[in-house]
Amino acid sequence: MTQAKKMSRRQFLLMAASTTVVAGGGLTYLTVRQPEIDFATITCNANSNGKKILVAYASQYGSTSEVAEAIGEVFCGGGTAVDVLSITNVTDLSGYDAVVLGAPIQSEAWKPDAVTFVQTHEAALSRIPTAFFTTSMTLGLAGNRPEIRQQIDSHLDAVRAQFPAVQPVDVGHFAGALDYSKMSFAMAQLYRAFAEDDTDGDYRDWNAIRSWATAVQPKLLSV
Repeated sequence: MTQAKKMSRRQFLLMAASTTVVAGGGLTYLTVRQPEIDFATITCNANSNGKKILVAYASQYGSTSEVAEAIGEVFCGGGTAVDVLSITNVTDLSGYDAVVLGAPIQSEAWKPDAVTFVQTHEAALSRIPTAFFTTSMTLGLAGNRPEIRQQIDSHLDAVRAQFPAVQPVDVGHFAGALDYSKMSFAMAQLYRAFAEDDTDGDYRDWNAIRSWATAVQPKLLSV
């Protein structure tokens, strides 16, 4: 029996995005329904008279949401007024003095929701300090080496080229996490069957994430 050739992570994600699981009745719902995930929502130091930072994120399975939460907690600890919100809950940036925007790398590109967010709020983001961050399983599986980080950073080149007025004061690249329990049954089975990099695990370096947040906070508040 010939074993099916596994796909690269990019090929798999492209295939999964276009795959429809066909089943009957309630079985379809149980197969494709994603488990409920608690996406981070934080508001702190709301009564502060100082500047206010928005940490906005796009997250599919909650990993990037938790990274955004950790970054927001560092800012909160520094006494800054902070909102941590999914980009789906952000409609206006007028109340913020700085923005951190994070999303995973998928199919060798920043998650489209994040790119759309930059497009929608381009004018505002061009006027206030902005930082980007990414999450990627590649950094965990291939190793956090300079050439790997450079490869991840190159995936933002299209964003920089499309929105030259939005120049981030800093960009953080962090390893991600793969947790099959956060996926629908169908997606988990597809991933295990076809994805070349199907090793699950949490590769996030919380010390590196918090250190980056500590370093970027004064850059966001310096203007």
